[in-house]
Amino acid sequence: MSSHTKFDILIIGGGINGMGIAALAATHQLKVLVCEQGDLAAATSQYSSKLIHGGLRYLEHGYLSLVQESLKAQKQLQRAAPHLVRPQAFVLPYVNGKRPYWMLKTGLWIYDRLSGNRSLPKSEALNFEAFKSLALKQNIQQGFSYYDCTVDDSRLVVTLALEAKAKAAVIWTQTQVLTGQRHEGHWQVTLEKNGSRHSILAKTIVNASGPWVKEVLEQRLKEQAPFDVRWLRGSHIIVPESNASPFAFTLQNEDERVFFVIPFQGNSLLIGTTETPVTDLQKQTKASSTEDIDYLCKAYNRYFQNPIHKSLILKHYSGVRTLVESKKSKHKNDNSISREYELVLQDQDGQNPVLSVVGGKLTTFTSLAEKAISKLLPYFPDIKRQPFDFSLPGGDLPTADLASYISSLELTYPYLPQSLLTRFAKSYGTRSKIILDGCQNLNDLGQYFGNGLYQKEVDYLVKEEWATKAEDILWRRSKLGLHFHATEIQQLENYILRLLG
Repeated sequence: MSSHTKFDILIIGGGINGMGIAALAATHQLKVLVCEQGDLAAATSQYSSKLIHGGLRYLEHGYLSLVQESLKAQKQLQRAAPHLVRPQAFVLPYVNGKRPYWMLKTGLWIYDRLSGNRSLPKSEALNFEAFKSLALKQNIQQGFSYYDCTVDDSRLVVTLALEAKAKAAVIWTQTQVLTGQRHEGHWQVTLEKNGSRHSILAKTIVNASGPWVKEVLEQRLKEQAPFDVRWLRGSHIIVPESNASPFAFTLQNEDERVFFVIPFQGNSLLIGTTETPVTDLQKQTKASSTEDIDYLCKAYNRYFQNPIHKSLILKHYSGVRTLVESKKSKHKNDNSISREYELVLQDQDGQNPVLSVVGGKLTTFTSLAEKAISKLLPYFPDIKRQPFDFSLPGGDLPTADLASYISSLELTYPYLPQSLLTRFAKSYGTRSKIILDGCQNLNDLGQYFGNGLYQKEVDYLVKEEWATKAEDILWRRSKLGLHFHATEIQQLENYILRLLG
């Protein structure tokens, strides 16, 4: 890229919000550059509970508009990416001494009404005597079922990047913003990518840097932040699944927090999350703390017959979410602070704005992107506003039926493992055929790296999806890392290095 290349929008941050705004901005035919300091979805966006949900627990705090917005976004995403956003049945047990039965029933009734005419089944009361496979403790006899959706969070981010790229956006990973200042009607920004510096011009900037939103605004762009933030660490653990169940669980802990137990990768459970205050981002690690792990194990063991302990944990992870700090929230506990986001616009004499995205959640990125573009379009008066209502790459399933598409892949490629084709359909949707193009037998997939990963897929991910190392492929382009050992990881790392030259 030549010095002083001009863009309409520079987006700082390659997480869910940054890539959602990038995809929608590119739909408006704006010239977009996204810069991400690491890999796509490498921070908060890959450390979620893997849910696209309405936020049932937000109802008791009165956040009706957030729940309604989330449920609307859920419907949008089921249409846009049916391969990634999939229905999931949840069980919500009633436990004496926790939230009363009438409250749970009323909350689910409101949840159903707020969801409108969505495709998912409505909630219903359950007697657990008929569901022995739930493996709940015998004193837990009744509760409810309802539906939300699961998602591969980091694949959703990468798919948004593919959408933006297809509409001419430029995506730069491993790129830091060093400095930015307004100059002669533009932002002049210095970037560093792989040790080389580049200077670009941008008419507008979107600061979607997640937990670093205030730091980037004040230290890199030299703009005083008119907001404050609070950080919470959300930790999760993954353990083997001993009793296969089609249900996920929404459970109440002793401190009245809600946590989830969700089927994960076919033979594991994902358990989370915590909400632990974070005061120093520099000391925050991707691993969960011992206290968070103990918290989740104890919480799980209060409900299920077969206890878990730390020695069973296959993986644990921790991500930082950002909440908007306000006068009202300063004295609230972390569980009751609103998960609503703020879009803070600052310009100079009506020109060259920077829009900071403060807060937000995985589910609501579509409506956040629409509102962000609405705030920026006055600076582009010739462009007409468009909604976020398009299919994402791979989401154009012939019948919007994932099971039918998996069956069609099995008919087309009967010589390939069913498990591989199912994973491809759930990860890449109709783009699976880009990877499988030319495959007449299993050997055509190339070198085998183990656990269902072949050379053709690796080549595709490096060429098309910005993967530059084993971690990018094993944890953000797939979740196969759960099954890889150190020797296999190094073999994959060596191959990627050779591929990149």
